[in-house]
Amino acid sequence: MSDPRRELFGHANFRWLLGGGLLSMLGDQFTLLALPWLVMSLSNDPLVLGTVLALGSLPRALFILVGGALVDRHSPKKVLLLTKWINFGLLALLAGLTAHGGLTLPLVYALTLAIGLATAFSYPAGSAIVPQAVPAALIQPANGVLMGARQLVLLLGPVLAGLLVTGGAGPALQRQGLALAFGFDAVSFAISAWTLSRVRTAPREVQDAQPVLGAIAESMRACWQDRELRALFLYFAAIAFFVGGPIQVALPVLAAERLPGGAAARRRSA
Repeated sequence: MSDPRRELFGHANFRWLLGGGLLSMLGDQFTLLALPWLVMSLSNDPLVLGTVLALGSLPRALFILVGGALVDRHSPKKVLLLTKWINFGLLALLAGLTAHGGLTLPLVYALTLAIGLATAFSYPAGSAIVPQAVPAALIQPANGVLMGARQLVLLLGPVLAGLLVTGGAGPALQRQGLALAFGFDAVSFAISAWTLSRVRTAPREVQDAQPVLGAIAESMRACWQDRELRALFLYFAAIAFFVGGPIQVALPVLAAERLPGGAAARRRSA
């Protein structure tokens, strides 16, 4: 019997997906750490930080079902490629403005909202491309490896990003570190877009479907009528609202206020 893992890593499509996906996920960790640090250096206001983070999450919550419906009707690869290049442009702009000191809070709001909107379409496209890129027998091990790689990145990414962002002393060096973090994420999107272009997906028969809004309404109705799914969605919503949100705001505020050389301290000394 053949080893599925060995066969999986011998598959060129999966290697391209894994390499680009790892780099892109690592870049995301740099932005997730750098963005709150940037906001606290500009405003030192927890309410502003919470608003920026909400603007990044709100488009995902509102449009991810739209993204899923569009992916069902179009090529996941094309949708994912488009979102990667959009994110590359947005993050490159964010890095440039940060490096040259021309960034304002309204610009941060606008760029965060745009990045969140692009992510609403990249998430379902990224999930849908795996069944088209690897044989059916390798889908389960492929998803397992990708999930394991994601956990590894979640462990190492914030450490590497923290070293880059806080590596220097003084506001100028801090700004350079933030710009490098956003720039790294931008480059990771460009490289992962190139690796994605190397993936050869199987042709998929696109069936005539009902309008996008009708499909979304039907899906939501079906999920709500399923007791187990309804309970699961409500559980995760409560966790995100009462646990995830406060932690996302509290940790950057604590770092800015209490740690030596934090963003707020550097802002006061500027």
